[in-house]
Amino acid sequence: MTFVDLPAGDVEKLNQILSTVGFEWAEQLDAQGKPGTEILEAFRSALKRN
Repeated sequence: MTFVDLPAGDVEKLNQILSTVGFEWAEQLDAQGKPGTEILEAFRSALKRN
């Protein structure tokens, strides 16, 4: 596996495209009566600490 650094513009585009994925996942779990939003918030909070 080879890691590459993407140009800043590409990183920004990817972030925009993927920004809603987590929310959509959480909403689907919430609709099933599972704590999707709570899990997503905990995950994002943990990422900020590291």
